[in-house]
Formats: sequence, C-alpha cells, structure tokens
Amino acid sequence: MTQKIKTQKIVKDEKRKGKMQLIDLKNVLPVPVEDKENQEFTFKSWTMKEEKKIAKMKSSRTTMGEFVSNVFGLMLDTLCGENFQDKKEEEKIHILNQFDLPNIIYMWIYLRYDVLGPEIVMDVGCPNCGKLNEKRIFTLDTMDVTVKKDDVKRVSDYKLHKIIKFNEEIVESLRIRITRWDSMESAKNEVAANEGLMKELIFNSSIIGINDSEGAIPELNKVIENLTKRDIEGLSAFISKHNGGPTLTLEDDCTSCSNKYFKFLNWSYEDFFGQSSLPEK
Repeated sequence: MTQKIKTQKIVKDEKRKGKMQLIDLKNVLPVPVEDKENQEFTFKSWTMKEEKKIAKMKSSRTTMGEFVSNVFGLMLDTLCGENFQDKKEEEKIHILNQFDLPNIIYMWIYLRYDVLGPEIVMDVGCPNCGKLNEKRIFTLDTMDVTVKKDDVKRVSDYKLHKIIKFNEEIVESLRIRITRWDSMESAKNEVAANEGLMKELIFNSSIIGINDSEGAIPELNKVIENLTKRDIEGLSAFISKHNGGPTLTLEDDCTSCSNKYFKFLNWSYEDFFGQSSLPEK
C-alpha cells in the first residue's frame, strides 16, 4: 500500500502563503528570495554524463552540505530566472550558501521527484513497538510545503518553557532567523538520517541572540545542551514553522502493532536517489 507523506489542508490566497503540496507548488521556491521577481528553478536532464560526474562527487565528498551544493552546481539549469550554468563554480557555491535552508532542501526533494518520480521506498522502524517496516512506499508529490509570503518575516523570538542560567545571565527567550544553507557546510553525512543531529545543527545556525536581542552568544553549544526535552521539541517546531519549506515527516501505520507513527524523512543521497528507493515493478 502506498503511503502519503503527511498532508494537511491546503491554504492559498492571491499571495504566496500557507500549505501547498509539492505537486501544486512545482518548481517554485517556497521561501521568496529577496530582490528576485522570478522564484522558479529548473534542472538539466540527468543523463549518463551527469551520473558519472555525481558518482565521482559522491566518492570524494567531505560533507553532506558540500555534496548537495556540488550536485546543484552541476544540475541546476536556471535559478530565479537566471542561467545558473553560465556562472563560475565559486560563484555557484557562494550563491547556494546564502540560500535559505528550506529552499535548498525543497529543491533537493524536487530533483528526486523530477528525475525518479513521486514514489520512494524506505525501511522505517516503528517507535512504538520497534518493528522494522520494510519496503514502505511513500509519495513525494503529496508532501506538505509551507509557502511564505512575499514580505516574509525573517526573525522571530521563541520563549523558553524553562529558563536557562548561563554565564550569570538568565536566558528566557531565543532570537531565531531563517536557517541558511551554509549551516550544512560542516555537516557530516549521517546528519540527513539522524533527527537529533539535524536539530542540533539547525539550532546552532538559527539562534542569533537571546532575550529579544541579537549578537554573538559565547558558548552557544552550552545553551543548546541545557535545553529541556519540551524546549527541544518546542524550538524545533517553532523553527520549522518559521523556516517554512517541506515537511520532512513520514506518516504510516505499523504493520505489526497497527499504531500510527511519524518519522523523519531520510534525504541522504543513497537512500533518496539509490536503486533501493525505487518501488519494484
């Protein structure tokens, strides 16, 4: 049975905002790029020529972030109405690093949808009973995507449920910006499959101040380490809503205990573009 990636009611008006599904949004960035009227992107055809180049990138890559950026450097034909292939390699990477993370992840998911189709096969462990649900089929075209308004709010404040005492200061709230893709530059390959590592990385990139003010935070990692479980989940949900973009959540019913569960979408290259991700015909 084919499972849908978690969907919610679509909200649309004459402005860009609300929930849409990938099949409706198509090749349009979910978070508007400032000073760009055209928010579309297009990819080249993925032929054997590209396959060999990407395989070479995969064998020599150092981080997940660098790998994805390099794949886009090869595969993006146009970005925001501009010819991307005419740009120098260093300029391509610089442009991508300044992009919002939700836009990059959305383009990555759309690339997979574009070249291999909407269905993706995954083995997913049930968090309720521990059973491994093998070869479950999910559909990318029904994925929820939060689309931001043209006048997107780029900074917000998250109020902690439990205050943190840090360097003789009481931290009551965290100032959050939309996460940028350059946060993935140092991310190890396992981050794409590990929800905890992904949360930590995004927290480090998104927090730009405390107590309603901006500025460098000495030993930010210690602030993050002292977040309670309630604030870990609360902040994660807050950043996800603030960022916009695709909902990286799989919803399924366990084949063993029949309980519904939600799992983080593993978007690493091997699990996303490999042969094992395709349904058997």
